[in-house]
Amino acid sequence: MSFGLRFTFNDGPLSSAIAALRDRGEDLGAPLREIGEDMVTVAQRSFELHASPQGVIWKPSWRAINEGGTTLVKSGRLRDFITYLVDAAAAAVEVGSNTFYARIHQLGGTIRAKGKALRFRLGKDTIFVKSVTLPPRPFIGASPTDVDRWADIARDYVAGFGPSGARTGGTR
Repeated sequence: MSFGLRFTFNDGPLSSAIAALRDRGEDLGAPLREIGEDMVTVAQRSFELHASPQGVIWKPSWRAINEGGTTLVKSGRLRDFITYLVDAAAAAVEVGSNTFYARIHQLGGTIRAKGKALRFRLGKDTIFVKSVTLPPRPFIGASPTDVDRWADIARDYVAGFGPSGARTGGTR
Protein backbone atom coordinates (compact mmCIF):
# COMPACT_ATOMS: atom_id res chain seq x y z
CA MET A 1 0.00 0.00 0.00
CA SER A 2 1.59 3.30 -1.11
CA PHE A 3 -0.61 5.44 1.09
CA GLY A 4 -2.92 4.54 3.92
CA LEU A 5 -4.50 5.81 7.07
CA ARG A 6 -4.34 3.61 10.15
CA PHE A 7 -7.37 3.36 12.41
CA THR A 8 -6.75 1.90 15.88
CA PHE A 9 -9.58 0.80 18.10
CA ASN A 10 -8.07 1.02 21.57
CA ASP A 11 -10.18 4.02 22.53
CA GLY A 12 -13.44 5.58 21.43
CA PRO A 13 -16.73 3.83 20.69
CA LEU A 14 -15.13 0.57 19.59
CA SER A 15 -12.82 0.15 22.57
CA SER A 16 -15.20 -1.68 24.90
CA ALA A 17 -16.25 -4.22 22.26
CA ILE A 18 -12.64 -4.80 21.20
CA ALA A 19 -11.60 -5.15 24.86
CA ALA A 20 -14.40 -7.67 25.48
CA LEU A 21 -13.27 -9.78 22.51
CA ARG A 22 -9.64 -9.63 23.71
CA ASP A 23 -10.66 -10.53 27.28
CA ARG A 24 -12.37 -13.65 25.94
CA GLY A 25 -9.23 -14.51 23.99
CA GLU A 26 -11.01 -14.25 20.66
CA ASP A 27 -9.26 -13.50 17.39
CA LEU A 28 -9.93 -9.91 16.33
CA GLY A 29 -9.24 -10.75 12.70
CA ALA A 30 -12.82 -11.48 11.61
CA PRO A 31 -14.47 -8.34 13.02
CA LEU A 32 -11.57 -6.16 11.87
CA ARG A 33 -11.79 -7.61 8.35
CA GLU A 34 -15.52 -6.83 8.27
CA ILE A 35 -14.76 -3.27 9.44
CA GLY A 36 -11.97 -2.99 6.84
CA GLU A 37 -14.34 -4.03 4.05
CA ASP A 38 -16.78 -1.36 5.21
CA MET A 39 -13.97 1.23 5.30
CA VAL A 40 -13.27 0.49 1.63
CA THR A 41 -16.98 0.97 0.88
CA VAL A 42 -16.93 4.31 2.73
CA ALA A 43 -13.93 5.46 0.67
CA GLN A 44 -15.52 4.38 -2.60
CA ARG A 45 -18.74 6.19 -1.62
CA SER A 46 -16.69 9.40 -1.41
CA PHE A 47 -16.09 9.14 -5.16
CA GLU A 48 -19.83 8.76 -5.80
CA LEU A 49 -20.70 11.75 -3.59
CA HIS A 50 -17.67 13.89 -4.60
CA ALA A 51 -17.15 14.51 -0.90
CA SER A 52 -15.06 13.41 2.07
CA PRO A 53 -16.45 10.67 4.33
CA GLN A 54 -17.46 13.50 6.68
CA GLY A 55 -19.55 15.09 3.89
CA VAL A 56 -17.25 17.99 2.89
CA ILE A 57 -17.72 18.53 -0.86
CA TRP A 58 -14.49 18.35 -2.87
CA LYS A 59 -13.33 21.37 -4.81
CA PRO A 60 -13.89 20.39 -8.47
CA SER A 61 -10.69 19.67 -10.36
CA TRP A 62 -9.60 21.73 -13.32
CA ARG A 63 -9.82 18.61 -15.52
CA ALA A 64 -13.40 17.82 -14.49
CA ILE A 65 -14.48 21.43 -15.08
CA ASN A 66 -12.76 21.93 -18.42
CA GLU A 67 -12.70 18.46 -19.96
CA GLY A 68 -15.72 16.87 -18.32
CA GLY A 69 -15.76 13.85 -16.11
CA THR A 70 -15.54 13.56 -12.37
CA THR A 71 -13.01 14.98 -9.91
CA LEU A 72 -10.43 12.31 -8.93
CA VAL A 73 -11.83 9.87 -11.49
CA LYS A 74 -10.02 9.88 -14.80
CA SER A 75 -9.11 6.21 -15.19
CA GLY A 76 -10.86 5.03 -12.00
CA ARG A 77 -7.61 3.55 -10.68
CA LEU A 78 -7.55 5.62 -7.46
CA ARG A 79 -11.14 4.67 -6.62
CA ASP A 80 -10.82 1.04 -7.72
CA PHE A 81 -7.54 0.22 -5.95
CA ILE A 82 -8.55 1.07 -2.38
CA THR A 83 -7.79 -1.80 -0.04
CA TYR A 84 -7.26 -2.54 3.65
CA LEU A 85 -4.84 -4.39 5.92
CA VAL A 86 -5.74 -5.79 9.33
CA ASP A 87 -3.36 -5.78 12.32
CA ALA A 88 -5.31 -7.84 14.84
CA ALA A 89 -2.51 -7.68 17.45
CA ALA A 90 -2.77 -3.88 17.51
CA ALA A 91 -6.57 -3.79 17.01
CA ALA A 92 -6.02 -1.69 13.89
CA VAL A 93 -7.09 -1.47 10.27
CA GLU A 94 -5.17 0.45 7.63
CA VAL A 95 -7.12 1.55 4.56
CA GLY A 96 -5.46 3.09 1.55
CA SER A 97 -4.40 2.80 -2.07
CA ASN A 98 -1.40 1.54 -3.99
CA THR A 99 -1.56 4.49 -6.41
CA PHE A 100 1.41 6.82 -6.03
CA TYR A 101 -0.85 9.89 -6.22
CA ALA A 102 -3.29 8.86 -3.46
CA ARG A 103 -1.46 10.88 -0.76
CA ILE A 104 -1.48 14.19 -2.66
CA HIS A 105 -5.19 13.88 -3.40
CA GLN A 106 -6.09 12.91 0.18
CA LEU A 107 -3.96 15.56 1.91
CA GLY A 108 -3.43 18.20 -0.79
CA GLY A 109 -0.08 19.85 -1.34
CA THR A 110 2.27 21.37 -3.86
CA ILE A 111 3.97 19.41 -6.63
CA ARG A 112 7.23 21.08 -7.72
CA ALA A 113 9.15 20.40 -10.89
CA LYS A 114 12.31 18.35 -10.39
CA GLY A 115 13.71 19.76 -13.60
CA LYS A 116 12.89 23.01 -15.36
CA ALA A 117 9.10 22.66 -15.35
CA LEU A 118 6.06 20.45 -14.99
CA ARG A 119 4.35 19.81 -18.29
CA PHE A 120 0.68 19.06 -18.86
CA ARG A 121 -2.00 19.45 -21.50
CA LEU A 122 -4.62 22.19 -21.28
CA GLY A 123 -7.03 21.38 -24.08
CA LYS A 124 -4.86 21.44 -27.21
CA ASP A 125 -2.12 23.50 -25.53
CA THR A 126 0.89 22.24 -23.61
CA ILE A 127 1.51 24.18 -20.40
CA PHE A 128 4.79 24.43 -18.47
CA VAL A 129 4.79 25.55 -14.82
CA LYS A 130 7.24 25.40 -11.90
CA SER A 131 4.63 24.01 -9.47
CA VAL A 132 0.99 23.05 -9.02
CA THR A 133 -0.92 23.20 -5.74
CA LEU A 134 -3.72 20.71 -5.22
CA PRO A 135 -6.38 21.16 -2.53
CA PRO A 136 -7.08 18.26 -0.20
CA ARG A 137 -9.86 15.99 -1.41
CA PRO A 138 -10.08 13.38 1.35
CA PHE A 139 -11.61 10.07 0.33
CA ILE A 140 -10.39 7.98 3.28
CA GLY A 141 -11.86 8.67 6.70
CA ALA A 142 -14.95 8.19 8.79
CA SER A 143 -18.06 10.04 9.80
CA PRO A 144 -19.54 9.53 13.28
CA THR A 145 -22.18 7.31 11.65
CA ASP A 146 -19.43 5.12 10.16
CA VAL A 147 -17.72 4.75 13.54
CA ASP A 148 -21.07 3.82 15.14
CA ARG A 149 -21.62 1.17 12.46
CA TRP A 150 -18.14 -0.27 13.09
CA ALA A 151 -18.87 -0.37 16.82
CA ASP A 152 -22.09 -2.27 16.03
CA ILE A 153 -20.06 -4.80 14.01
CA ALA A 154 -17.70 -5.36 16.95
CA ARG A 155 -20.62 -5.59 19.42
CA ASP A 156 -22.25 -8.22 17.18
CA TYR A 157 -19.09 -10.33 17.54
CA VAL A 158 -19.15 -9.83 21.31
CA ALA A 159 -22.77 -11.02 21.32
CA GLY A 160 -21.76 -14.05 19.27
CA PHE A 161 -23.11 -12.93 15.92
CA GLY A 162 -20.72 -12.16 13.09
CA PRO A 163 -21.43 -11.20 9.49
CA SER A 164 -25.10 -11.38 8.52
CA GLY A 165 -26.06 -12.57 12.01
CA ALA A 166 -24.08 -15.83 11.72
CA ARG A 167 -23.44 -17.42 15.11
CA THR A 168 -19.75 -17.06 16.12
CA GLY A 169 -19.64 -18.58 19.59
CA GLY A 170 -20.40 -15.73 22.00
CA THR A 171 -23.62 -15.39 23.94
CA ARG A 172 -26.60 -13.25 23.21
